[in-house]
Amino acid sequence: EKVLTCRHEGRTVSIPFDECAWCTQAAAPEFLSRSGLDCDERGFLRTNLKLQCLQNDIPQRVYAAGDCSTVDGHPRPKAGVFAVMAGMALYQNLVADLRGEEFVEHVPQTRLLALVGLGDGTCVPSRG
Repeated sequence: EKVLTCRHEGRTVSIPFDECAWCTQAAAPEFLSRSGLDCDERGFLRTNLKLQCLQNDIPQRVYAAGDCSTVDGHPRPKAGVFAVMAGMALYQNLVADLRGEEFVEHVPQTRLLALVGLGDGTCVPSRG
């Protein structure tokens, strides 16, 4: 019998199981906090709605989207769907910066659908 033993609220909890899928949250790589750019409390780069990284709250010509960053005022879980949805705005703003044109703003969606593949062609959905 397989048993997961962990500490919870000061006591040891043991839970028997057949199969286990251990899911953890993303962690920011240390080099982000050493970059000189502003980071949030978890160590991810802070960006404005134009996906520009901030340095001392001032937008820079450095851009970030996806799991390495957090849009100020719009914290979201680190999930690929948020990076995919930011991709077009990131592209448009890179081009706009090079051409001296207006930027677009990107407000991350608030909900997501996560699909955890089970390895046999099926999955478990989770709407967050």
